Amino acid sequence: MNNDNDVHDDNDKTVCDPRKASAELLKAEQRSDKSLAGCWSLAERHKAGYFICDGILYRYQKMFGHEYEQLVLPFGRRAEVMKIAHQTFGGHLAAKKTKERIKLSFTWPTIATDVQKACEICHQCQKRKRITVYDRVPIHPIPRDEVPFDA
Repeated sequence: MNNDNDVHDDNDKTVCDPRKASAELLKAEQRSDKSLAGCWSLAERHKAGYFICDGILYRYQKMFGHEYEQLVLPFGRRAEVMKIAHQTFGGHLAAKKTKERIKLSFTWPTIATDVQKACEICHQCQKRKRITVYDRVPIHPIPRDEVPFDA
């Protein structure tokens, strides 16, 4: 049975296309993702803002004085969201602002480290990265004569 959300690779395995989603596919991906096991546990106990709505895992988060409902992303969809938030619509902002942009709609347990790593390996960001204090050449004093204008 072929699904519109599936892509077949060279080994004839069905791989999820991260750009397409349905509610049923998202439910299945969230349930099968082992990195979200702790989130499901918290949602079942109504802790840390996690909740389940129609079988899909969400989280309430209060940021900037507003409450947001964040969709908890399974592992297979995180890279595409980070790419869109950082490169396509983000203008290659740093990790902090990229994470804030993502957290307006999505969350997952390792969001901070994942976004930090994605920004660190971004080729364009590395080319534009400013030189830090440790990259600079040390300043040495200029040797001067004891008597000024002495020939």
